[in-house]
Amino acid sequence: MAFAEKYLPLLKGFGLIYSAAFTDEERRQRREKSVEAIEQNGSYVFLKDFIPNLLGRKSSSEHPGKIRTLIENGNIFSKRALEDYFRAMMKRRTEQLF
Repeated sequence: MAFAEKYLPLLKGFGLIYSAAFTDEERRQRREKSVEAIEQNGSYVFLKDFIPNLLGRKSSSEHPGKIRTLIENGNIFSKRALEDYFRAMMKRRTEQLF
C-alpha cells in the first residue's frame, strides 16, 4: 500500500488478495499464529496447509495439480519473507488511499 501511495504513476494495476478493508483483533491473532507456525515448522510445511485453506475446498478439489504447483513454487519464500508478510498485514494502514 505504501508503494502504491508513493509511486502510483508507476503502477498499471494493483490488487489485494483476500484482504478486508479493516483489521480486527481476530485476524491479527490468526496472523500471529501464522508467524509462530512458520517459525516452528518452516515455510514449506506452513504453505502446505495455508494455500489450500486460502483458496477453499472447491478450488482445492477441482484443481489439485495447480494447488500442488502453488505450494511447490511457494517453497522459494524464506521463513523471514513469509513472517514479514504476515507482520506487515498486522501493521497495515486501514484508511482508504485512493
